[in-house]
Amino acid sequence: MKACWWWWWVLVGLPAARAVNGSVSAACPALTWSEVVEKSTLVYKLTDACAALFECPAGSYCAAGAYVTEFGAADALDYFTDAWSVDTSRCAVVEGFDEGTYSYACDCGFGMWCGSNTALPRFCPADFYCRTPATINECRAGHYCKEGSTFGRRCNFLQTCSKKSRRPDDSSGSIVVFVVLTVLAFFSFKIYESHKAKERDKANTEMEDYLDHVRASARPRRDDKRAKTPREGATEALNTTEEESFFIEFKDLRLTLPNGVTIMRGPSGSFRPGRTTAIMGASGAGKTTIMNLISGKVKKTSGTILVNGTEAESLAAWKSRVAFVPQEDIMHRSLTVLDNVTFSAYMRLPRTWSETRKRDMIVRTLIALNLDEIEHSTIGDEYERGISGGQRKRVNVAMELVADPKVLFMDEPTSGLDSVSATELVQTVRSTAEKNVLTVAAVIHSPGPAAFFAFHDFILLQTGGRPAYVGPMASVEAYFREIGFTQPPERREIQPLADYIMAVVAGEGKPDRQSATIALDDDDDDGWDPVTGFHRLWHAKLGIAPPAKDDDAGDKDVALGQFGVLRLKRLAGDVIHQWCVSYPRTVFRHLCPSSSKDAKRPTPTGLETFGLCFKRACEQQYKTLKEFVLGTLLVFFIIGAFIAGLAPANLNVLGGYPLDVCDKQYPQLRGTCLDLQQNSYVSALQFSGFIIVAASAAVSASTFGAEQPIYWREASTNLNTPAYFFAKVCADAPVCFCSALAVTAGYLTGFVSPMLFGHLFAAFLELLIFGYLSGYFLSFVLPYSSVALAGVGWSVFWCLLFGGTTTVMSDNRETRWVWALSPGRWVNEGLFYASTIYPYEKVREGNYKGEDLFDMSRQKQEYLFFLTFDQALSWGALSLLILLLIDLVLITATKLDKKV
Repeated sequence: MKACWWWWWVLVGLPAARAVNGSVSAACPALTWSEVVEKSTLVYKLTDACAALFECPAGSYCAAGAYVTEFGAADALDYFTDAWSVDTSRCAVVEGFDEGTYSYACDCGFGMWCGSNTALPRFCPADFYCRTPATINECRAGHYCKEGSTFGRRCNFLQTCSKKSRRPDDSSGSIVVFVVLTVLAFFSFKIYESHKAKERDKANTEMEDYLDHVRASARPRRDDKRAKTPREGATEALNTTEEESFFIEFKDLRLTLPNGVTIMRGPSGSFRPGRTTAIMGASGAGKTTIMNLISGKVKKTSGTILVNGTEAESLAAWKSRVAFVPQEDIMHRSLTVLDNVTFSAYMRLPRTWSETRKRDMIVRTLIALNLDEIEHSTIGDEYERGISGGQRKRVNVAMELVADPKVLFMDEPTSGLDSVSATELVQTVRSTAEKNVLTVAAVIHSPGPAAFFAFHDFILLQTGGRPAYVGPMASVEAYFREIGFTQPPERREIQPLADYIMAVVAGEGKPDRQSATIALDDDDDDGWDPVTGFHRLWHAKLGIAPPAKDDDAGDKDVALGQFGVLRLKRLAGDVIHQWCVSYPRTVFRHLCPSSSKDAKRPTPTGLETFGLCFKRACEQQYKTLKEFVLGTLLVFFIIGAFIAGLAPANLNVLGGYPLDVCDKQYPQLRGTCLDLQQNSYVSALQFSGFIIVAASAAVSASTFGAEQPIYWREASTNLNTPAYFFAKVCADAPVCFCSALAVTAGYLTGFVSPMLFGHLFAAFLELLIFGYLSGYFLSFVLPYSSVALAGVGWSVFWCLLFGGTTTVMSDNRETRWVWALSPGRWVNEGLFYASTIYPYEKVREGNYKGEDLFDMSRQKQEYLFFLTFDQALSWGALSLLILLLIDLVLITATKLDKKV
């Protein structure tokens, strides 16, 4: 702020009224304004009466008036020292025109302008520069001069600066930077598109070559009745390994939750190699649970699982040879069919396979599932039209089949498909299972007749995981006739058998005891309970003892006594083991993944996984030039220009007034007199940081937040999480760098400061990195839909509240450790040095380079900012590294239940 000068009218006259061993001249009792016309500015000048007694030299100011004494300069110095508290290191006695007349002159200091006979100092006016306090020069053309300048700052070759300019009149530098970035992006994308075109041509050639090979090998021999179609030949060729098949048996599987509720009550059966098994049941029957128990995604409470005759806890030991097709079509919608299938193949096929063998497996899988004609089509989503729903289902299956599994689990693969698409999919899977000796189990819901009977075997579960039928699909209709449920002939045409079975199991109708050959002895028309009846009838069919009483009891009966002492102890023990042993062990396994335990199928190394994930991330990030220019360069350029437009037009730094001037101030006003009179860079740059971090956090949230289900699916197949994480971060790095250039260019459209372009760019780059890492962090701990809004609050917290200038550390010493963790604080400290300390603490150009300009000690102490730009940003980089590691731990340690 500007100091108030009115008090000098009172103070200057006081010493002139005193008599100390001599007489005091009353000829110049006060100060007045006078105009210096040739300089077009107002200054404090000595009155004519004072100027008649003595001359105050240029570069100094004489505010005390005159003192007349008979005892010489020593007595005058004693007087001025006593009356005016003169700083003798900066002030000296000046002899007047008449003998015995004295005054004192104090140095103005650099950044001030004091012509001859100046009463009080003032800053060098704008449009001028003052090499020394005694000289003043007009700002030359090609330069600009802010108030307090000791030299004219040169405009760069892209700026226009007329004579006597306090800021550049015009600048095209930001536009040039934006154009250069756009041109570089154009050529980069052209090279990338050329590379992608060559890859597409290669893929098309491989597909045609393979189809020609299949056609040639499928020609009928003399003893053949017909030739095989190319797709039949391709399906048969999927069996590329000679590994043993998997015959899975399960007996009396049970799962009881910690609260005592049993959700799986003893189904027994088998999944046979070369056969497909359909699993159906009402909601809550445990259809998906039975697959999770066998695959090891959920740990069973009791029961037996046999793999090829050998008892095993689950199929977890053969995880690399087990595939699971989720119900939802979880895949990258912005990538092509070939991209998704290829990534799955390279991630899950044995590392020992050659490149040719992997590519061959991809081609065969695409042909087998009738995807070869759409391999270059984008999957698509709600915003971008892509392939059809049935084709997406086949891609979902292809992503698992291409991994050459021996066991395939599918969760409702026919849901959402029309009857033709569903039948085609099921028949393709059946054909693949038969020819490749693949063990297949699928949960299905309301299949059409053709799709239903395309399965070899059938498992029907009742509510609570009670088995109602386990056996061949061909025998299911006969079994239901045996227990008294014969589908009426008139309903066969309007209600498929699968729908009829689901209806009677749900409680529609009662068994016909007269036609039934299997019945319950204690059953009657009034006592029929479909929830437990089908379970007991199945036991009767097998000729085994009726189910235990707790199996027939309702969930409420089973749960009775669940809060007993023993149950509470067991529950507490489970919780302690889960959080103190199992959870840390699982997190460590994901954070530091080891090589595959299956020696026959070694997984890709961490470096290979990084390369695959990085390539895919780049394909997502840099899809088209238009999206990159509009979504990155232009957006951040506009953000920078918008922030610059909000900043004051004449940003500047002005120091405090000289100490001997401020000592005459009222005690309460001395602090404001010594402090910087103006420092508009600090508030402008801090606000800029807040906007940049909030915007970049909103942008980066999609990096992980938009594809979390895809990551969970891939993590369940032993994806190396650190490799995936760092690949995504590295793919974002060029975008972050270009965004920093764009926002800096936009910022310079209206922001003029003594900072170097490199310093401003480096600070904005660190802020953007902080914003990107913040977006990652928020997407791990919050729902994706809430991240953009949360990013604003996050930015306020770290860049404003703990940015170091709004709430200063000197007032909160107990909580200073929070500021130490804030990247916003370190960037602000670096910008404080670059915009305030470096250019204004010392004279930076001219003959007096290195001389003291403004005293910044009080400002440094106020903020507790003592580091240089490089030091501050180095500490900021360390805080960003800590945040990066926190992000890695978070993505690893969250949602572990979805990664099994």
